[in-house]
Amino acid sequence: MAAIKIVPDVYGVGVQDPDLKLFDVIMELDHGTSYNAYLVRGSDHIALIDTVKEEFAQEYADNLAEIVELQEIDYLVVQHAEPDHAGSIRMLLDKVPGLTIVTNYAAYTFLKAIVNREFKVKFVAHDGELDLGGKRLRFIGAPLLHWPETFYSYLVEDEILFSSDTFGSHFSDDRWFNDLIDRDFLPDFKDYYDMILGHFKKYIWSALKRIKALELKMICPAHGPILRENLEYYIDLYHDWTIKPKTDEKPLVVIAYTSAYGYTEKIMAAVKAELEAGGQFKMEVFELTQTPLTKVKEAIHNCSGLLIGSPTINKDAVKPVWDLLGSLSPVDTNGIVASAFGSFGWSGEAVPNIILRMRMLRMRVMPGFRIQFNPSAEQIEEAGQFAREFMQAVLQPEEKLEKVLIYQREINPLNPYSFEAENYKRKYENEDIIVYWNPDQCTHDTNCFVSLSSVFAPEKTPWVNVNGADVATIMKTIDACPSGALKYNLKTVAASAEKIEKGPGWVGYYDKK
Repeated sequence: MAAIKIVPDVYGVGVQDPDLKLFDVIMELDHGTSYNAYLVRGSDHIALIDTVKEEFAQEYADNLAEIVELQEIDYLVVQHAEPDHAGSIRMLLDKVPGLTIVTNYAAYTFLKAIVNREFKVKFVAHDGELDLGGKRLRFIGAPLLHWPETFYSYLVEDEILFSSDTFGSHFSDDRWFNDLIDRDFLPDFKDYYDMILGHFKKYIWSALKRIKALELKMICPAHGPILRENLEYYIDLYHDWTIKPKTDEKPLVVIAYTSAYGYTEKIMAAVKAELEAGGQFKMEVFELTQTPLTKVKEAIHNCSGLLIGSPTINKDAVKPVWDLLGSLSPVDTNGIVASAFGSFGWSGEAVPNIILRMRMLRMRVMPGFRIQFNPSAEQIEEAGQFAREFMQAVLQPEEKLEKVLIYQREINPLNPYSFEAENYKRKYENEDIIVYWNPDQCTHDTNCFVSLSSVFAPEKTPWVNVNGADVATIMKTIDACPSGALKYNLKTVAASAEKIEKGPGWVGYYDKK
């Protein structure tokens, strides 16, 4: 494919991949995809925005060569470090040794591990600008859309938004522009939203607010058609898909279960009756062999509490339960209060196995409940007590629950379980607390800014605002850091922190072990 002119001095230099049938292992495609990349020529500098998948690197280079001598290129703006957009960077660095990559620190750490070589970098943050001479790129933070480092670029003079994966679709068409395409790509546009971005609705909502403040003539996404007509229509679709429906004021508790001989169902009935008697919750109950998985997942995505019931068969939970658990993502279930129950015969692994998967899904886990074979009247009473404890856990999440992200800390590849001051070169402090950060150890897990965005905001400089919350809240958030890249020490014992036990985020925690 040849390069395309978008407006004077702005070009599309991406490639089409019409034969791709499976994307990122998870998405089956009907119409292939495209890897969109762009070139912006100013009077002083030339910038590229993103690259393409590695196997298309030569075609990408050929497209660039139609417009410029490669040595004339000054900057590569990397909005998103996923290899379908960053896969040709090694080739560019070979052909343009003086190239400067413009990105944020999170993307920089990812790119180092992708290209495995040194490169020149210019760091940018939200609301920063790159002046090319007569054309200015303004950068707009878009974290978790759909990776933690993602941002947009807005070409001020031409009112064009380069939106990374937002407003994208897996849809290949050589005509590139939505107004020239006579095929219906709306189903592909919706599938892309659902599969790629729909997990991050909170962040879509924030991005839409920023987008609506812009004067827009065109949206240039990283996949699929370039949108230059009916922009409001596509923006409104995102709004409608993202906005939460009005819900009952009571928190929702979901019970999803199945039962082999009716014993697990008896436990479910006792738990359900106790929760309903409390009158604190809206309840939805699903028998997994009789309910479409999509319906159960939709309820879980809106719930505050989740209980899963399974018998133990052949030393494990049963397939309908694993079908559900395997279809859930931690980005959707993070923070849900959860537990499991079930009956067993000659072994009882179902409940602890479910609990382990709940930990993987970043749920707030309460110990489960299990009995052998047919529950007695006394055991039914115990099931009621289990339900009352679960009710308390949902209403007061600090009670009855495991500490957050224990499993994630155990498996994190970079957590050294120690504090060496010379490795924590970034320091943020006020009169009460010092927050340390080791950027080389950080895996950009997102827990810090998802949990406490008033303090941790990676799109800002500095990204840590120690005055954004009370000391105790900052301590709790850092204690949950899976990589151990964040640590804290107290200068004084702040009133809000007096009763808070210092956890794994404290610089002296592992010294006392």
